[in-house]
Amino acid sequence: MKKITTLVTYILFVFTMGLAHSTSFEDRAEEYLKKLSLEEKIGQLFMVGLRETKLTQPTIEHFKKYPFQNFILFSHNISNPVQTKQLLSDLKKLSPHPLFLSTDQEGGDIIRIKEREFRTPSAMALGATKDPQLVYQTAFNLGHRMKELGFNLNLAPVLDINSHNNDSVMGNRSFGNTPEVVSEMGKEFIRGLQESGMSATAKHFPGHGNSIGDSHEGTSRIPYSFEKLKNLDLIPFKEAIKNDVDIIMTAHITFPEEDVPVSLSPKYLQTVLRKELNFKGIVLSDDLEMAAVLKKYGLRKSVEMSFLAGNDMIMVTGKQSTQKEAFNALLHAVQQKRISQKRLNESVKRILTIKFKRLENSDKTDRGPSSNLNKTIAHKAFTIIHKKENYKELLNP
Repeated sequence: MKKITTLVTYILFVFTMGLAHSTSFEDRAEEYLKKLSLEEKIGQLFMVGLRETKLTQPTIEHFKKYPFQNFILFSHNISNPVQTKQLLSDLKKLSPHPLFLSTDQEGGDIIRIKEREFRTPSAMALGATKDPQLVYQTAFNLGHRMKELGFNLNLAPVLDINSHNNDSVMGNRSFGNTPEVVSEMGKEFIRGLQESGMSATAKHFPGHGNSIGDSHEGTSRIPYSFEKLKNLDLIPFKEAIKNDVDIIMTAHITFPEEDVPVSLSPKYLQTVLRKELNFKGIVLSDDLEMAAVLKKYGLRKSVEMSFLAGNDMIMVTGKQSTQKEAFNALLHAVQQKRISQKRLNESVKRILTIKFKRLENSDKTDRGPSSNLNKTIAHKAFTIIHKKENYKELLNP
């Protein structure tokens, strides 16, 4: 009996310690929040881009005046690993606060870091292997190498189902054409990235695979109701949430029953994503400079709509003048009380919580990347995939 009592006491102790540890990141975020000025809080709410490969003085002055706390690099910012590492280091020096330093390194055609050691097969190739462990190891390796450069957030994986007559806008960015394949492979990609110390991003909520039109160019719509989508496209996102994905990116798509894009709609972001799916992480908008929202609403209106709809972080990747306009739009909305301090603090706290979580966990990774994975994946996927894939490079690393 004494042994049973001791065992129960031990289990309760471990459970309590685990619970305390899981809430400590929120506690730290709550305390940290109190130190931030209004402008610094607004800066936490944006993810912005830049034009150069090396910070210039005008850019430094811009980011000092508008204290953005999250950055995305594109191919035009990245020349080689040494330069990239220096650029990310210089961005960190701009702020005393923790930053998100991100890029889109999905694999296949969608990569910003072009060096061979950062190249991975496309999601379609990974899905074709039917091997979740290979997907996990690929993502872990990638995250490990990205972290060495200074990144802490990868805007991947794509959880859209490639099911629109094999002519989806997603193409080989999707793991497959069934919810089961996309859910399983997406879950392992997320686990691999986050266990390497990187934040992962499940995109594009609630599912872009069946959309007609490209939101980069104009209107993008799903040709059936949201009720139907719940039993198809939404399934991989449900699985990602169950597996504690840090970030979900929202899509600029519409449904027949509603003309407002999902990314600007409280119905989908607050009612569905927060309440029904119980997502506790960061909601990130896709770039608000895409034609799907910019042409219809303009930047200032779409920024405010996006935040009030339920996005925690808003992506504005273009010109500095555009970033300034977006920053001021939210700042003035708070100052004029169209956005409450409570709502503002909720989002900043979520962002800081994930940042603290990844900062701590990134120091605990004790495994390095494995070699020859690309070759294994290419051999397993080669006889299955019918779309063009650069197998020559994968087979000869």
